[in-house]
Amino acid sequence: MKLFKKLLFGLLALTILTFLLRNWLFWQLFSYQSVGDRPTYAIENPELRTYIESELPANSVKSPRVILKKALQLSAKQLHFSAARNHNDPNLLIDSHSAHCVGYAAFTTTICNELLQHYQLNAEWKAEARVGQIHFLGINVHPYFQSAFFKDHDFVVLRNLKTGEELAADPTVYDYLGFGMVRVRR
Repeated sequence: MKLFKKLLFGLLALTILTFLLRNWLFWQLFSYQSVGDRPTYAIENPELRTYIESELPANSVKSPRVILKKALQLSAKQLHFSAARNHNDPNLLIDSHSAHCVGYAAFTTTICNELLQHYQLNAEWKAEARVGQIHFLGINVHPYFQSAFFKDHDFVVLRNLKTGEELAADPTVYDYLGFGMVRVRR
């Protein structure tokens, strides 16, 4: 009985530790490699612009990292994941609310670029939707899946136009796990 209690306590402690360190573990275990770009969409739907403007932070945002995190929050609040065929254009997603990774990345990219422009950081920073492949412990996982759905995975890169610095995030992971900053392979 004592051994059972020790095992149960150890399992509980490991579960709690894994939960608390999930962001760090994800960062250590997974990396993304860009294999292409997706189109960037301009805001044409007034509902999309109104949505973004209604959610603007009251304080003046100066950090691209904060802008990226705010864009992730707004995307997660507006969209829900669906593996079915969906729109990719954020101007249509604002009404349909259903997206897969391509739509999530396009929506987040559009919000990022709008926030960068609003806070006058668009001369230095630009958001881009990227087609990527996910690596687990340095191994590309995509060849191990037969489904076309797992052929690639879209994510967002916020790039400094002067220095080349990049911040990357996965809006789909953010929606499911509550964190989304990812490491990009060079």
